[in-house]
Amino acid sequence: DVAPSRGLGDVYKRQIYSRLVNANFYIDDVDFIASFDTKPNFLNYIHSQNVENAFEKSNEYYAQLVSLRHSLKDVGVNILEKDGFESYSLIYSAINKLYNNYEKIIIYTRDKVLYDIIDEKISIVIPSSKDDLFFENYEELLGVPYNLINYKLTMLGDSSLNLKGVSGIGKAKFTKLVNNYNFDKTIIENIYESELLKDNQKDMALSIFDWLLPRKVDVNITIKKLNNLKLAQYVEFYECYSLKDKLI
Repeated sequence: DVAPSRGLGDVYKRQIYSRLVNANFYIDDVDFIASFDTKPNFLNYIHSQNVENAFEKSNEYYAQLVSLRHSLKDVGVNILEKDGFESYSLIYSAINKLYNNYEKIIIYTRDKVLYDIIDEKISIVIPSSKDDLFFENYEELLGVPYNLINYKLTMLGDSSLNLKGVSGIGKAKFTKLVNNYNFDKTIIENIYESELLKDNQKDMALSIFDWLLPRKVDVNITIKKLNNLKLAQYVEFYECYSLKDKLI
């Protein structure tokens, strides 16, 4: 998940190439997909640029996105992008399309909206976190029963998502909501039928929850194997010397 809302420095690129090399080295059969947030008209820009002229542009993060996108395509990583769609919608669509093709799926992302996709097969590696997110440690790390992360985000909000949550709902009130949650029903049904929420709070919660849901989008996925010669060039360029011997 490569989001242009966050700048991509050389350290982040080294992390990405390290993941590619290590996963390819330790796992016999692995495919890689990169997903980009694509704001309206963003693709028009990056399609017209290439690695050589990207850094001539004044906007640094555009240049970094262009260079990273082209380098990932060079090494054989499938790129998901759809004009105007956020990365999490593309990832949801890709997983729904490919779920039965894999024994294990790992998502590398900071996007909390994706945390509700965790199950026995799907785990999340969170950049800059010492803990990866699995089905087994879901409740411990996220502080809610499985699978209520988007319920929590809806009610309490989250500063990293620039989301304020529902007015009048604090941690104590949220705890009461969780204690009264009916796990036989959906989040929407629980919001609509809750006796602890006022009508205006229900309306606000339903609107926020709808915003959190991924949008349906058709993604074109053509899996290719990594080009290790190209990958070795980028590994050396970003001074990941300890990884070179792992490339087969």
